[in-house]
Amino acid sequence: MNPNQWVYVNIFNKPLGARTVLPIGQSILAGLIVFALLIGIALGFAFLSYNAGMGALVTLGIMALAFGYRSGMLAVLGAAFVALLPGVLAVGGVDDYRRAKRLSIIEAPVAELSYRQMADVFVLRDFRVATEFAHVRRTYGTVGGAPQAEYFGVAPIVPTSWNKGQQIIAWLGCTGSEQSWCQKVFTHPLRAATREDGRRFEAYWGSALVEAAQRHGLAIANPPLVLHHTEPPDARSGRALTGMIAMPILGFVLWLIGFLAWRAIKPAKAPAPVKG
Repeated sequence: MNPNQWVYVNIFNKPLGARTVLPIGQSILAGLIVFALLIGIALGFAFLSYNAGMGALVTLGIMALAFGYRSGMLAVLGAAFVALLPGVLAVGGVDDYRRAKRLSIIEAPVAELSYRQMADVFVLRDFRVATEFAHVRRTYGTVGGAPQAEYFGVAPIVPTSWNKGQQIIAWLGCTGSEQSWCQKVFTHPLRAATREDGRRFEAYWGSALVEAAQRHGLAIANPPLVLHHTEPPDARSGRALTGMIAMPILGFVLWLIGFLAWRAIKPAKAPAPVKG
């Protein structure tokens, strides 16, 4: 019997559920190939779009599961099944990576900021958060019929050489259900920020800024810029890149440990010779 005939008889023409026993080295290689094809191809499509990556992963996953079941190759069946979850996470990591790379960034000293500048992320230089002039405003909102307190806080973001009396263009904002939360926000290192442009600006942030200026005798630039903490784009893209690489490797290692444990508990029997 030539090799092509052996493959057809022992794999493609096996009865449903029949078990194909391969040497352990070939089984591990088969699992590795399944992981590489499933996740590698899905990641390639994910760089085009998230839906394309997920579609490729689902299609290839169904094909691999069907082939593993039809051929009775438990190594392929198990590897295909285990690869799906890390594959989904890796495709999501590609989507996060693409989003992080598309962010518009302004990196400048705080003294050069302007309300007219539009960006997804602001990375500031030569600044400090003047927590000594922070102000927190309490408001009440109705949730489910019961009024609940909500806090809006602001603290000036000023150049390191700033003197009281100079106009303040940028403010660090915080919002939460507890006043103590704003104290943590204002003291946390500001590595990157995103701007507040919501409908609540005039109603809540504007009032908080006016109260802060009146309380501390500060000069507010018109119009001011309210910023919030966010993750730096390079950190976001680096985390996504690490995830899309680490998750498939971790998934394969977990499958390999489980497969080796299964083979140790239930040693494989040698397949019956094929009569030619």
